[in-house]
Amino acid sequence: MISKKDTQISFPLAIPDTTILEYANYLLLNASAVEDTGLALGKAGICLALFEVADLLEQEDLKERATRLLGDCILLSAPNLSFKTGWAGIIYAVRYLQHRRLLEIEFEEIFHEYEVALLASIKGLIQQDEREGLLEAISLGIPFADGHNPEGEKLLKLTLEKCFICYKQLWKEIVDGS
Repeated sequence: MISKKDTQISFPLAIPDTTILEYANYLLLNASAVEDTGLALGKAGICLALFEVADLLEQEDLKERATRLLGDCILLSAPNLSFKTGWAGIIYAVRYLQHRRLLEIEFEEIFHEYEVALLASIKGLIQQDEREGLLEAISLGIPFADGHNPEGEKLLKLTLEKCFICYKQLWKEIVDGS
């Protein structure tokens, strides 16, 4: 059976609901084997995908299971700030889900201390003024791109400017043969 939302998908291939649910169940079953909690390589990314599928297929049970997995992700997360494997990725996923109105959560109450830690880390990386540090600062700043935290948004913009200057200088050195 094809869901009513399949007609809203812009690509030409319609995937049956049962196939999508099989993949969602596969993700749920294997989520326990994933140790990282961030967006790119962790459980936050799995949660985001499950919430999207639950919304697409109007599956309340899947939404509840995704919510439990996100709760486990928040409670069991190591003190890792990384976007790929830690809190920056979790915060981004939660902000995204809130924006899409797929999740209601007391954001400030749960994530304030982690946002403070992200801001401190970004400031430290900016002060180092090294290319790799600036790239890491950008990845830590991605959760602030939505503007919900003015200080975080300002730091992200500053980091991007510094990174562009750094790469402009690098490109100039390459072109000039220095």
